Amino acid sequence: MSALLDDARPETSELLADKAYDSDAVRLLLASRGIIATIPGRSNRREPIYYDSVSYKARHLVENAFADAKQFRGVATRYCKLAEMFEGMLSLVAWYVGTSRTRRGPSQYERQSEPTSAYPGQLPLAHHH
Repeated sequence: MSALLDDARPETSELLADKAYDSDAVRLLLASRGIIATIPGRSNRREPIYYDSVSYKARHLVENAFADAKQFRGVATRYCKLAEMFEGMLSLVAWYVGTSRTRRGPSQYERQSEPTSAYPGQLPLAHHH
């Protein structure tokens, strides 16, 4: 983890990570560099740990971006060996993925949920037109 943080930009202010990175050593290292640890605590932690859950929920957007990029074989296999060519391919993929969302409508995370019944076990509310 220390080697990873050595490459971090000076303006890095927060690290979003999953429970695998929940350790006191990681949290101390981040704190020593002035970086906020947004990492949920593991279930076996004796005392619950505070983290910004709103910021953490945005983490799935980053994961989805990588998942979308991996749909392109050239990106997933690093077909372009030169950094400039690979960066260009990533730019094209990011453009395509970003514009395809406008073509196909909002993602499942962006859709508003349908109104449902107020009581568990009750059928959803009917829509009257």
